[in-house]
Amino acid sequence: MSPVDRCRRAGGWVVVVLSALVLTSVTYSLEVSVAGGSPGNQPPEVQPVDGLKVLTSGASDQIQVVNGEMSHTRVHQYALLPQRAGTFTIPPAKIEVNGKVHQSSPVTVKVLAGQGPGAQPQGAGVPDETATRQPPQSQPPTDANALFLKARVSRREIYQGEPVVYSSRLYSQYRLGDRIGLKEEASFQGFLVEGQQATPGGRVAVEGGVRYQVVDVSRKILVPTRPGTLEIKPETLQVPLVVRTRRATSAHDPFGSLFDDDDFGFPLFSRQQIVNKFVTAPPIPVTVMPLPAEGRPASFAGAVGTDFYLTSAQDKDTLKENETFTLKVTVAGNGDVRTVGEPKLSLGPDFKLFPTKSTPKLEVKEAGLSGSRVFEFLLAPRSPGEKVIPGVEFTYFDTARRTYVTKRTAALKVTVVAGEKEEVLSSANFRQSSEVKVLGRDIQFIKEAGGALEDVSDLARSPSFLLANLLPVLALVGVWLIEARRRRLEQDVPWARRSRAAGRARAGLAALAARPREEQTLKTVLVGLEEVLLGYLADKLNRSAAGLVVGQIEEQLSGRAVDPALMNRLKALLAQCEQMRYAPASAGPGADSTEPSIKTAEELIGQLEEVL
Repeated sequence: MSPVDRCRRAGGWVVVVLSALVLTSVTYSLEVSVAGGSPGNQPPEVQPVDGLKVLTSGASDQIQVVNGEMSHTRVHQYALLPQRAGTFTIPPAKIEVNGKVHQSSPVTVKVLAGQGPGAQPQGAGVPDETATRQPPQSQPPTDANALFLKARVSRREIYQGEPVVYSSRLYSQYRLGDRIGLKEEASFQGFLVEGQQATPGGRVAVEGGVRYQVVDVSRKILVPTRPGTLEIKPETLQVPLVVRTRRATSAHDPFGSLFDDDDFGFPLFSRQQIVNKFVTAPPIPVTVMPLPAEGRPASFAGAVGTDFYLTSAQDKDTLKENETFTLKVTVAGNGDVRTVGEPKLSLGPDFKLFPTKSTPKLEVKEAGLSGSRVFEFLLAPRSPGEKVIPGVEFTYFDTARRTYVTKRTAALKVTVVAGEKEEVLSSANFRQSSEVKVLGRDIQFIKEAGGALEDVSDLARSPSFLLANLLPVLALVGVWLIEARRRRLEQDVPWARRSRAAGRARAGLAALAARPREEQTLKTVLVGLEEVLLGYLADKLNRSAAGLVVGQIEEQLSGRAVDPALMNRLKALLAQCEQMRYAPASAGPGADSTEPSIKTAEELIGQLEEVL
């Protein structure tokens, strides 16, 4: 009798955890079964373990009716992602029901180190109690070297402020599904991050004599902001693998080998199945060295890189006194030019200096960061003559030479001719005079008797006058609200996604409905509906649409007052869409009834919009 069967016989809530033996870089499942009663949506609580990631990957329900008695078991799946070899103990899983906490026994997991290409795990992912069972019908990958994520940096030892390139690639010997989801983003604590576009699509590469399908996942430029040992944690991916499902056969079946594989190595009676696997890469330690204090010039302002150069130019050689001209100082090279400080000008009393304008131009290349920064100094000479603009000085730390390098520009000359003087007004320029001179007789005297006054309406109290004065205030408030919304849309990404989710979803549904009638088959509509619904829910939950599954959606919406009937309708429609995408032959009739599906999606989005 299995542990789950014993739970059903005992009744109540019982948690059963199945153990597994795993291999580094391969994801294996941890299952927590909750049997008896009516399991809720909230998954059991599984505590994280240092060196072993535990991620939720979904849930499934098992309902059995024996002799008229129904039993319900919910199996929660968790993905185990080992970060290093060793033996780990997962604390007991806990769940609270009706004020009482139930828990399982702790689970010990042994993680073996990888053994090179072609190494096979020894009993990986197989619990002791299932060792004598029949082989499973689906054949998911179990080789640590058949599916893995490789993450690397261009250099492991760098200086503070020195850019380094981070890249990650997915290697697979198996056929990949359509959507590779980002389960957990990479962590770059202590770095400034500049994104770089990864190469789209996949390619085939041979590594270590093994042929792989390679997908570039991410590529970023990292700039360390502090010294010390910084740890980069690569991303975690949910990878859909296309595997074949074979019929279960007995070892004594004389026709088993005949029907399992044909002459070309493919199963004769088989179909494809999507199996999701989670992969990640070990953390990458990067040693960041501080910039040396010895030999640091006073002109150093934090620039780090290689091959920097300095130029200066003026837009005028001859000008008038107090006339402005522009002096441009350009600093360019390989490195983060945003750290380049403003050069200092020693002008003296001959020039008046106005506020400086700075324009950085950053370029993200394969080898790292490069670019230029232009400083525009606006100057005005105070007196005529031949004037000299002293050269400027710029110092940076050269990471290739491992020393400070100082660049200087030559002095510039400008010819200033006499012009308008700069006037300074003060009270000394004005003198009081006791003499009054008559300059003309153009003063019109006031009439002493103006006649009777007429009573006119009070314009200041009229509604039109008050409204005319109120309109500018209302317009100003409206402009302020629009600007505040625009800024929030730019700065608050989760709020922006939630605000635009309904509009995007309705636009997607309208595009589906507007397709020509001959293109509106049930498959095309349901595939489009799945993209619209998953995109809408991803925007509302601030998640990536790639890899979003029904179990995660139900878990996220469980605490948001979503009506169970509405949740069931949403799950049913998503299940129908998923079935049409991966198993269209079993979707059943109704290839012409596409309008009800679009209408159902519109109603679901409208009802979800009221509670999300």
